[in-house]
Amino acid sequence: MRNSLLVFFIVINFAAFSQEYLLNVQNYTVEDGLANMQAFSAFKDHKGLLWIGTNYGLNRFDGYEFELFTKEQHGLFDNRFIVRIEEDSENNLWLFYMNFGAGNDFQAIDVFNPVSGKATPLQEYISAELPFNLKEILVSKNNTPQSQFWIYHSKGQVFLYKNKAFEKSFENSGKAIHAVSETKTGLMVASEKELFLLDQEGKVLKRDQFPELIHQVSQTDSVIWVTTNKKNKTKENYTANYTVWKRNKQDDAFEIFPFADSDFLKNRKPEFLHRGQNGLWYLNGKKLDEDNPKISVFDPLGKRISNFKTESQNDLPIHSNRVFESSENIWLPSSSGLQKLKISKNPFRIIHTRKDLSDTRGITEDESGMLYFLNGSIFQYNPKTEKIERLTSDKGAFNLVYQDSILHTSFHSQIVSGLHFNLKTGEEKRTPVWKGYTPSITSIKTENTNVYLFGNVKGLSYFDFSTNKGSLFQKYNEFEELKNYAVYHFHENESGVWVATENGVYLLKRGEGIIRRFHSKTNDLPFDHIKHISESPKGVFWLGTSGGGVIRWQPNLEKNKPAEYRQWTTENGLSNNYIYAVHPDDYGSLWIPSDMGLMQMNAADFSIKTYLTEDGLPHNEFNTSSHYRAKDGTFYFGGLGGLISFHPKDFAKEDIFNAPLSFTGFHLWEDGKEQMTDKTKAIEMGESIEIRPGDKLFELKFALLDFDKPENHRYSYKIEGYDERPHLIHENFLRITNLPYGNYQLKIKGQNVTKGWSQQELSVPICILKPFYLQWWFIGTMILGGIGLFFTYIAHRENRLRKEQERLEIEVKNRTQTIQQQTEKLKELDKAKTRFFSNITHEFRTPLTLILGPSEQLAQDR
Repeated sequence: MRNSLLVFFIVINFAAFSQEYLLNVQNYTVEDGLANMQAFSAFKDHKGLLWIGTNYGLNRFDGYEFELFTKEQHGLFDNRFIVRIEEDSENNLWLFYMNFGAGNDFQAIDVFNPVSGKATPLQEYISAELPFNLKEILVSKNNTPQSQFWIYHSKGQVFLYKNKAFEKSFENSGKAIHAVSETKTGLMVASEKELFLLDQEGKVLKRDQFPELIHQVSQTDSVIWVTTNKKNKTKENYTANYTVWKRNKQDDAFEIFPFADSDFLKNRKPEFLHRGQNGLWYLNGKKLDEDNPKISVFDPLGKRISNFKTESQNDLPIHSNRVFESSENIWLPSSSGLQKLKISKNPFRIIHTRKDLSDTRGITEDESGMLYFLNGSIFQYNPKTEKIERLTSDKGAFNLVYQDSILHTSFHSQIVSGLHFNLKTGEEKRTPVWKGYTPSITSIKTENTNVYLFGNVKGLSYFDFSTNKGSLFQKYNEFEELKNYAVYHFHENESGVWVATENGVYLLKRGEGIIRRFHSKTNDLPFDHIKHISESPKGVFWLGTSGGGVIRWQPNLEKNKPAEYRQWTTENGLSNNYIYAVHPDDYGSLWIPSDMGLMQMNAADFSIKTYLTEDGLPHNEFNTSSHYRAKDGTFYFGGLGGLISFHPKDFAKEDIFNAPLSFTGFHLWEDGKEQMTDKTKAIEMGESIEIRPGDKLFELKFALLDFDKPENHRYSYKIEGYDERPHLIHENFLRITNLPYGNYQLKIKGQNVTKGWSQQELSVPICILKPFYLQWWFIGTMILGGIGLFFTYIAHRENRLRKEQERLEIEVKNRTQTIQQQTEKLKELDKAKTRFFSNITHEFRTPLTLILGPSEQLAQDR
């Protein structure tokens, strides 16, 4: 919210309850996003979202932002005069429009779908003739559960809307119906001066007559409350006297409730008298001699707690039929905006404050349970009588311890180190300084009746009150560096005295001196500046640090074996890292004063609640050494605003925090788009988040819908399947990018810093789609294509081989034929050659024979 948000925080003392009430008023105006200053109606739907009818459209509010729906953009009948909003079983909103200035009659009803953002006229929506005239409807508020509502009118009929039809539930012919309230066994109907009690079938079980017109009817447990009013008209004005009636059992008669401040109910210009779910009474209206109207608040007995003026200087016409109550808040539509009232009891008792700066330091207790604390001087507080008495006049005291009727406190002084006060004699003895004394004693521990162990801004020292002398501590052994560090707190158990310092934890053994140091360099601690040490019954240490949050610590006394620890900081839900103490109680909680409120940590699941000034604290900043747990279990904490007390049992049985958590926006920056696309409707319809390759990022908005300090709300989210660790954020939105492809589950939780984590959780599936080349269909297509190509190649190859074989066969055949032809030719040639040579031979043989014959003859003749 902007700084213009009007916030009142008032703490009112009320003796009858011996406790205080907290009144918080917030006024939402156009500067906060409301469409128009004039608000006519308010309603909270099943998701927890708030809807406001203004003089310009219908507004939706999630605690952070207003969203506007209009006639032009969303089909509303009109942008003005939505004086009543209801929700049916199908989660549609019914918008009732009044015609102001023309008889103040209803002129239209729209059925509005919050998911689609579209309005449909009633007659078009139900496709049937209405069993009543719109002009006869009365705007009186129904005191009934959501998703079921009645319509009633001036002719005396009551209709229940169910399954797109109207069933007549009751009729008192001719007499206007003023109020309807559901009971465990049926229905109560107020008709002018009569109250009818009906069973579930509509049969009249009881009928009560009142002397005045009935104004409001409500029921808590078995008690029925009725308010009536009597109007006194004059020529210029009229006033009303209210009367409250009560009936404890169904068979009893109504009796006038003795309203404690009954004068407030008389002669007022009437607007409304409303009994809240918390038992408080709210009265709006003014007396004729008053300039401005006021809203007065009364306790359950009718005793006025407070009244306040609104921001507007004009009359504030708030009517009972437009008051909407949800959880701890009452919403008041008015001509000056939308007002939220929250009134609750203060769980903290404010013991002591001062008009100027109230700096409380040091708290202790004697054997009888009498409490003593420092606020400049020493004060005594009696928890039984609540009486406070100032014991000393000296100022500047810092620490306070009690031992055998003696109170000792230290000063920031170079002249005296402190004051020794005897409760029996009233004697005050100032303790001197000594050689080596530092002018600031940061902690004190009693060693015995006379000897005190002091923690200084530099090291340790002793003071002996029997001799009234101080001395420096000597047995540092091998841990001489402790002389240079501030000592803040001592805790003693069977192992020795554990010393919290600005440079780790030291262990002091009686008679032996300092025997061990635990610090970050030896991996015994995650942080060294330790303010406070406490120990649970199970032997677990809790450390408060100056800047390092809270540490759960289990030291190991064996050397060279590191301790076990776990650390909480603001990253884990703490309101601040500067912690003054960690005190376990008997109910499973740890109480942690800090520089930003008082925290309550659950020791089992480590959930954290933070209490601030809005929750009843007189201050947000606490002090060193200003914390104490009394013998009866009561806690006392002091700081800049004074001293408070409370008993942890009052916080042990708190109701489970179950505020609704809702998605309010979903935007996706899609591939190729210059701006983000609004996909809110998709997530409102329960669809999963699907991110395609190339989409840059997506943004989710959500809200914890308790409307209680939303600026202090915190959220935790984790993405299951990607990162199982919860991440703490202070914003009500997430921007997510670069998630690897896969399926995840986004889970979101919301925390009210005072009430803790809501039990409700948001969960939405996220699917990051793979690139097309990694999609199964693409891979499958590629595989099938590859197989197809393979077989195509095989077929093609076989076809080519077949054709090649055919070609070769033809070639072989052709060549065979050629060879055969050549063979034939060769045969013919051979024959020709044979004939030729035969002829040649024959031709040569004859001459040779002729030659050889005579030659041989000649040879023989020789």
